[in-house]
Amino acid sequence: MQLPLDEVPIEIAPLVKAINDALGRLDKGYERHRRFLADAAHELRTPIAILSTRVSSLAAGPEKTLLLEDTTRLSVMAGQLLDLQRLDQGTDAFAAVDLIGVARRVVLDLAPLAFAAGYEMSFEHEDEAVVVTGDQTALERALTNLVQNAIDHGRRRGTILVRVTNDGRIEVCDDGDGIPPEEREHIFEPFHRLHQGGRGAGLGLDLVQSIMRLHGGHIEADQAPSGGACMRMVFPGGQTAQGARGLRTPPTPNMQH
Repeated sequence: MQLPLDEVPIEIAPLVKAINDALGRLDKGYERHRRFLADAAHELRTPIAILSTRVSSLAAGPEKTLLLEDTTRLSVMAGQLLDLQRLDQGTDAFAAVDLIGVARRVVLDLAPLAFAAGYEMSFEHEDEAVVVTGDQTALERALTNLVQNAIDHGRRRGTILVRVTNDGRIEVCDDGDGIPPEEREHIFEPFHRLHQGGRGAGLGLDLVQSIMRLHGGHIEADQAPSGGACMRMVFPGGQTAQGARGLRTPPTPNMQH
């Protein structure tokens, strides 16, 4: 915010003007930086899609699994850059979003990757839609980041569980080593990594936190009953929508590989 010049004593007016000019230059630099990231992300999407298609045609094996994980991570990272730009545009595009529908799409998209990495995958919800007001694309990105995080850090064992509760929560739990209590706040900091040398750029959980704040909610890190990590997206005022037109969904059985 620039400082007002009204009623500023003439002696300090040059200082106030200099500060405003500096802030203006910072704003322009930030806008150029943001525009560059968005343009780069747009340009990257096509070659990443081509690469993913070519990797998918390879014969099954450990190398294919690793390549699929890497190309998925590239695609997610490009999407994150675009989402960062979209989040700056505010909440004008908010509409009714069914959390169960969001979760179902993410689970179906990432289940093959989880199976290939050695996990079972489970999706649980009650027989009602859970409706919140929000940006569907951003919420799908946030949940994708959490499931991708579970695939990356779940030690390639056990089950990845995605659960939607009727009080407006989405949980993603794994059977890995979990997150130490002293790290559960720091993991949401940008570029923070729980393990040095880990995959990813350290932006995924920070983006999830930004998306949840934009929606008036928050993200929690907890311990799963198995001792693994459990990430929880908590929405304000989540409501059951029994019989809501276009939003009611039947129960989905657990997905087993």
